[in-house]
Amino acid sequence: MSPNGSLGYRPEVIWFHAQWSMPVAPAGQRWVLVIANPVLDDAQVWVQGLGPQDEPGPWQHWAVGDKLPFDQRPLTAQHFALPLANAPDGAPAFRTLRVYIRVSTTSSMQVPMRLLAVADFEQSERTRGLLFGAYGGLMTGLFIYNLVIWAVVRERQYGWYVGWILCFALFVLSLDGFTFQYLWPQATQWNDRVLVLLLGSGVVMGNCFINDFLRVGNEAPPLALTAAREAMWLLPAVLVATYLPYSIGIRAVIALSLSRVVRAQIMIGIAVFRGSRPARILMVAFLSVSLGGAVLATQRFGLTDYTALTQHWTMVGSAIEVILLSLALGERLIHARQLAASAVKLATLNESLSESNAALTTSRQLAEERLAALACLQDRLRLDTEARDRERLRFLASAVHDLKQPLQAIGALLLPLEHAVARHDQTHAMQMLGLTRQATQGMSNQLTALLDLSRLESGMEPTKLQPLVLAALVNDLCPQFEPLARRLGVQVKVDIPPDLTVQSDPQLLARVISNLVTNGIKYCDTRRAPHCRVALRAEAGASGPTLTIADNGLGIPDGQSASGAIYRPFFQGYNHLPEDIKGVGLGLSIVTAAMRLLPQHHLRLASAPDEGTTFTLVLPAAATSPAPPIRHDGLAPAIAQQLAGCYVLVVEDDYLVRESLVHMLHAFQILTDAYASADALEADIDTIERTPDAVLCDYRLPGGRTAHDVAALVLSRFDRVPFLMVSAERLEAADFTGIGIVAVCAKPIDASALIEALADLTRQCLTQPTLKGEA
Repeated sequence: MSPNGSLGYRPEVIWFHAQWSMPVAPAGQRWVLVIANPVLDDAQVWVQGLGPQDEPGPWQHWAVGDKLPFDQRPLTAQHFALPLANAPDGAPAFRTLRVYIRVSTTSSMQVPMRLLAVADFEQSERTRGLLFGAYGGLMTGLFIYNLVIWAVVRERQYGWYVGWILCFALFVLSLDGFTFQYLWPQATQWNDRVLVLLLGSGVVMGNCFINDFLRVGNEAPPLALTAAREAMWLLPAVLVATYLPYSIGIRAVIALSLSRVVRAQIMIGIAVFRGSRPARILMVAFLSVSLGGAVLATQRFGLTDYTALTQHWTMVGSAIEVILLSLALGERLIHARQLAASAVKLATLNESLSESNAALTTSRQLAEERLAALACLQDRLRLDTEARDRERLRFLASAVHDLKQPLQAIGALLLPLEHAVARHDQTHAMQMLGLTRQATQGMSNQLTALLDLSRLESGMEPTKLQPLVLAALVNDLCPQFEPLARRLGVQVKVDIPPDLTVQSDPQLLARVISNLVTNGIKYCDTRRAPHCRVALRAEAGASGPTLTIADNGLGIPDGQSASGAIYRPFFQGYNHLPEDIKGVGLGLSIVTAAMRLLPQHHLRLASAPDEGTTFTLVLPAAATSPAPPIRHDGLAPAIAQQLAGCYVLVVEDDYLVRESLVHMLHAFQILTDAYASADALEADIDTIERTPDAVLCDYRLPGGRTAHDVAALVLSRFDRVPFLMVSAERLEAADFTGIGIVAVCAKPIDASALIEALADLTRQCLTQPTLKGEA
């Protein structure tokens, strides 16, 4: 028969004979006879070379097979490689090679033979190693990738899928002898059983995967048992087949595989017919490995010859399938979650409608009962919606909820404020204005905290390290703490050496210290009054300067500090504080985000309930001396008189902000011209007769233009005009080099701070600017 032929599963002993005409080769050329079926049980090989006149050479004999340990093979290779001896010295080279092989095996009776020169054999082994290495690498990578996804999403179908990848990859490698060489070279009996076990387990995993993949909600796909029930009878069948004689077990598992393949294709086809998009990818993927399995089965049962196509089709088909199935799983996961979300929404809607109908039916009796039922229903729906939103979008829901509080207060105050003004009731009007200002300040603080956290966590906040005098930084922050500390009766004590310097970012470090000190004040233990305190103490330690912020307040429960819950956004361990004090729960989140941006900065926490909390900041020492701070003499006693009659250009693209700024400046008798863009200012720049005393400008403007463009326009017309730049970004005056007198304010900024900044600018501008070209 053909050297590449297949006789299927034959229990009897078969003799094979082959004869080759030796190709012309250089003298001394060595040859290797390769039998490319590594799962033969026992093969007795006799080889004899014939000279030019058919004179016989000596017989060579080898006994090979997978019933012998791997290290007894003549050459180290997955296939049986037999080194052939050349003709004896002085004798002419062999012209014909005669081969007899006696084969006894429980596997498929296939004896594909090749005669290769040694160099060709070595090249062939390298090529096979690269091919199977690439296959193993692909399957290993996808196995790990999907295993990680399974650990994260906990979708059962990913578990079946990674199990199928593992079983089928090991089956393909075992079929070609790789696992026998590298994993169990001495386990000859296991080497037979593992093929049955891996193929059968792969069938179990694959069918359970398809059942779960095609399941829509609680509806099973056609022809499907549940994965658990299927595994209950498939697994025992595979285990039984593993311990049967190999020829029986492997044929039983192959037949089982083919039957499950047919059933799976029918299930997938029905799902595709019903319009399932993920099932289309699954059909293409499963078709590739199904064809590979069919080719393997026909080859093993002796229906097709052993060729390169039939040898590697299963490997190629399984590689294509795992790639496509990874895509199909992603599509299926998205589709399943969309369906689940739709089902939840529909169920909620149905439940709400049922409750509404019942309430409406009952409410027909009395109007009061109808209103109470509707209010109850609305409350339940609102609470359910808020609960879902907090679970799925906790950060956004908490932020919106906290921002609605001051907006509600402002909205409730506007109408009575209008009536009080109309009645000339100045007392009540001023009280409501004070409440409105307090609500506006609270909303500004919340927005500032949210923007700070967003910028810090997104990496938009640049870090600018410089030498700092720690005592000066803390002393500048202390006035911020004084009103809250005085209100709650907390003493803030500072003990910092005046010459202690650190290398840090002044703004980020100030945020960290400010949030930690503010938390210490807010969460004081009123039972200790009047001895509530927050102490700031610094010293130059061996590992660098340390700043300790310690309080004797309520402390932090062990569970909250150990789990890291206190550092999560919107977490508030104690929620008993008044609304204008407790904040929004972003303080420690901002601290954590800022510390991540500061190199060589470390934060340690020690706390005990009812005893207090201590935060220790370990800071890097400054390598150089800090620059001396720039100090001003203070604002003029009467800012309003100083600014009255000044002329300010306002450039702001937002209509509401622009109009509010104009009205605010007019309240201080400041003359203004307002523009919505740099283009609008450019159109009017030549008509402006008076030199502006200051320019108030938003940094980002329409058309991709910025405050730099506005400064260039103004300075092309006037000399020495001071600029006040307002931006939500982190900018400094140094970013506007060459413009002249510049101050930078960060949004949001309240009216008093803005007026003080303008007064400071006009005070710095000591000389009156003149038109260019004028004497």
